[in-house]
Amino acid sequence: MVIKNYMTVDEISEKLKMHPKTIRRYIRDGKIKGRKIGKSWYISYEEYLKFTGEEDKKAQAVQLPRKISVSTVVDILVNDIDESMRIANMLSAVMNNKDPKYGSSTMTSQYIQPESKIRIMLWGTVEFIQVMLESISVMTQY
Repeated sequence: MVIKNYMTVDEISEKLKMHPKTIRRYIRDGKIKGRKIGKSWYISYEEYLKFTGEEDKKAQAVQLPRKISVSTVVDILVNDIDESMRIANMLSAVMNNKDPKYGSSTMTSQYIQPESKIRIMLWGTVEFIQVMLESISVMTQY
């Protein structure tokens, strides 16, 4: 079975000239993230690049000089702290899975109880801010 953007333990062991048991031990020890599907372990191509250090080279090649940095503050009215945390967690997930071409970026969030709102502060490239604002828009549509 071929899974798009994933490599098998055998494929990785062959590329790295390591025994498959070594790769499985690395997965078990948390040195490389794997996903078990049926009886087989699969490692994403991105995780393979990270493990081998090639991700850094790829990111350096992809990252263009940034000419524009953007910052923005978004206030979202919420019913309670649980809704605030749900929004913050979802935005953190979006940020943690962003494309490396968006470069360096940051996000902070703050629950302001007296005003029943969450304040999201973003800094990064225009493209990153656009993705985050689109995500906020989708999350807050009722």
